[in-house]
Amino acid sequence: AVLAIGLADLSTLRHPGPVAERWSALWQVCLDALAGAHGFGGRVAALVGSTLLVVMMVRLATGGWLVVGCCGRRRRGHRAMLRLAGVRHVDGEFTVVPHPEPVAYVVPGRRPAVVVTTATLGRLSDPELAAVLAHERAHAVGHHDWLLGVAKLLRCAFPWVPLFTHAERHLTRLVEMRADDVAARLHSRLALARALAAMAHRETVPDALHGTGGDALERLRRLLDPPPPLPVPTRV
Repeated sequence: AVLAIGLADLSTLRHPGPVAERWSALWQVCLDALAGAHGFGGRVAALVGSTLLVVMMVRLATGGWLVVGCCGRRRRGHRAMLRLAGVRHVDGEFTVVPHPEPVAYVVPGRRPAVVVTTATLGRLSDPELAAVLAHERAHAVGHHDWLLGVAKLLRCAFPWVPLFTHAERHLTRLVEMRADDVAARLHSRLALARALAAMAHRETVPDALHGTGGDALERLRRLLDPPPPLPVPTRV
């Protein structure tokens, strides 16, 4: 939505024609109003519009700082904790931390870290654990944190816009379903469903993508009764 607004503005300026001429004329009217060419009322209206534009840009910058800066610091702190309390598994694919609850998640970044708790190893069978690890690696390979980060940025910057609030919630559901589909290509859907049921309703870790994220019941139903694939002509 944000890119569409910006690109529409750019395209009308770059392509000559009646629309571009009117658009350029509107910009000229605004600049003239700021200079006082349209009286006191026109200058006030132009100042209000300019102020709103600046406020929007500041909110975007603030949202970017919150998402990139704060989340980055929390992730660095989490990685420091993993170096102290975590133990690399014998196969080197993930880190194990002591905890009584079965939890699996990935800490995004340039070197994504898949983390599972000791309770996860004790509760899940080998096929279930393999499916969960594939799910978490799918989050990392798909850079789902970037997608959710953009949605979070827009929601923080413009919380009064319902589109961005809905987008963040539904994208969280969709990336979990996507990771499920990727994991199901290599492992049993039943094994992944069992693992999801075993770890459902567990505590969460900030700024991490969880195997139990999204709507667990919806994901279970989708794993056990997957929708038919779209026909090739429809996908094209």
